[in-house]
Amino acid sequence: PDGKRFYTGRAMDVHTFSGFVIDEHRFGALTLDAGLRYTRAYYNKYTHASFNIAGQNLKSYAVENEWADPTMTATLGAKYTLNETAELYAHLAFGTVDAPPGAATENGEVLEREARLMTDLGVKFERPGIGMLKVGGFWTIRDNASILIKDVLNADKDNIDIYTVGDVRQYGLEIEARSAKLWDKVEFFAA
Repeated sequence: PDGKRFYTGRAMDVHTFSGFVIDEHRFGALTLDAGLRYTRAYYNKYTHASFNIAGQNLKSYAVENEWADPTMTATLGAKYTLNETAELYAHLAFGTVDAPPGAATENGEVLEREARLMTDLGVKFERPGIGMLKVGGFWTIRDNASILIKDVLNADKDNIDIYTVGDVRQYGLEIEARSAKLWDKVEFFAA
């Protein structure tokens, strides 16, 4: 909420195992695809650590030798070619997302997993030798979402992240532009 989150100076030994099945079919100008992904993480040693903009260290307690519950994600997609430079696209993804390991609410309750539905719809223009422009809208529904609200100093002088649970709705517009490669090496982009 108040800065880019990253990890430094701490053991982050997390192993993620994932398997997926995907398929794509073309019917003239229409392309359809679908996929199913199974993921499970093993936390050999995990300390959720980050720094806010002021440089304050934020961390939760270490999680060691623990398996996360498996998560499943399903995806559906469609693309329709209008002409040689334009196509319409739509994507849908739904599944579950685990709460951060060791995360708890202010009352000390362990957080449950989140159900998430994401969709986007837009148009893409691409011309060889010139570049690409993509404009689309997105909408995300997050039920039972883990939302970081604050950190508190515990008796060991460690800052512990405190979460709340809520339903989150996000929507917006995405614009991406990318130039064709210049000299077969340089590409400009904006998003």
